[in-house]
Amino acid sequence: AGDPDTVDVQGKHWFLLFGSGPTAYDGSSSQNSSIFLVDMATGNPARTFTELTDSSGINNGTTLPNDSFMGSPVSIDLTVDYSVNVSYLGESHESGGSYDGGLYRLQVPVTVGTANGKPVLLYDIDPNTWTLTHMFDADYGITAAPAGAVGTADSNYSLWLYFGTGRYLANADKADTTQQYLYGIKDPYYNFKLNAGQQTGLLNAEPLDKASLFDATGVTVYTDGSIAGTAEAATFGDLKIRQGDSLTYEVGWYKELDSSGERIVSKPSVLGGILLAPSFVPNNDICGFGGDSYLHALYFETGTAYWKSVVGIEADDSVKDKINLGAGLSSSLGIHVGREHGAKGFIQQSTGTINQIDLTPALSIKSGFVNWRESN
Repeated sequence: AGDPDTVDVQGKHWFLLFGSGPTAYDGSSSQNSSIFLVDMATGNPARTFTELTDSSGINNGTTLPNDSFMGSPVSIDLTVDYSVNVSYLGESHESGGSYDGGLYRLQVPVTVGTANGKPVLLYDIDPNTWTLTHMFDADYGITAAPAGAVGTADSNYSLWLYFGTGRYLANADKADTTQQYLYGIKDPYYNFKLNAGQQTGLLNAEPLDKASLFDATGVTVYTDGSIAGTAEAATFGDLKIRQGDSLTYEVGWYKELDSSGERIVSKPSVLGGILLAPSFVPNNDICGFGGDSYLHALYFETGTAYWKSVVGIEADDSVKDKINLGAGLSSSLGIHVGREHGAKGFIQQSTGTINQIDLTPALSIKSGFVNWRESN
């Protein structure tokens, strides 16, 4: 159902990661999901996950859902040391004539050792010790790969995951107007400030669900920093601080997609504190696969618009959080950062059109001098 991803451990051991897909042309599945790891050096299976595991990587008897399939995975090197720490996969399963879903976490165990008197991270290259856990319960299936980003200091340098719900696999999916969502959640396992830089211990009961999150639906942000549509904060700055507090408040946010039939079927991107998520609304032509696409531009910690323009400002001085990309199903966003201010996004429609979008991220995206002092 999705694209595979690679898991590189210590820059030496490479695995191909993917999940099982539907078993019928209508996008349904008659089996429990499986997650596969293949040794890329030999082509041999390294491990097949059909159950969740305990902290030692041993199957715990909880199988992946019935009548389910997996979406595209994403692998993340949190410590930028050429070794994947964790991968995430979305899942979809039939439930009462519709689809529910979830997000699953596949972790490579890591311990802290020493080399030349300095601490080093030691990764376990044996997939039989890797752990699979159910991280989030979604209200609908997740077919597109998630995106990840490490937060700022006021969010404890948490690892954020961004994903949406929805499917577009068969003709019946065109007419589906089930409410779909965008999510931004902090993985409670990877909270570097609270855990003194180590990946230790779950800080919240899992799986998480929508009730654990701030509802960003209908929140409007204005260029003077004020906000409307929520009783939780009066200004964008207050909301940002609130959403950074993992212990007192919610562990993330969700946002309802506001057009009937709108869904997320392409991988989102994160740039300079802004989540850039393409969405799609099929048209009413049951014989075709047309429709219109949109691009959501949301501040990564709040699920709302930023207080400055990213993709534009409305006439009432509210900041746009969504723009129309026109006809066709959008690809994921390609991003170019050059000499010019900000960045440019490129996104291709299924019609062949390529949209170029000027982006002004919330946070700095370029390296440069922080301080300089001449030595005598």
